[in-house]
Amino acid sequence: DEIFRVRRRLMAHGTVLVSLVLDSFGSLLAPPQISTVGAVDVDRGLLQKETVIGQIEDLIEGLDDDAVLDDDRVREAVRTAVRRSFKLIRDKRPIIEVQITRLGQDALSGLAEEAEAAS
Repeated sequence: DEIFRVRRRLMAHGTVLVSLVLDSFGSLLAPPQISTVGAVDVDRGLLQKETVIGQIEDLIEGLDDDAVLDDDRVREAVRTAVRRSFKLIRDKRPIIEVQITRLGQDALSGLAEEAEAAS
């Protein structure tokens, strides 16, 4: 059964979660966030974490206009980049999940108004 296969993979290989916040044009609004469970300890190797974050930022900025607007293409490109960046030992294949949050102009305007009102 698929659920048991995923559970075994999580137990043996762990998971890497990448969160991205993009605007409607595909520009990063905040640095990517990375967290892991059981795969690699990104908090021990801060230099490695910063390197991976930099590579994700470069990847997003380097995508063509059509690709950066397609969540599935962004998700797959980031997943591939993260797998390569961590240089995991050959038998470690963590599940890599990429969560994308897109903020439209209305949301950005509302946040700017809130920030202005707070100050």
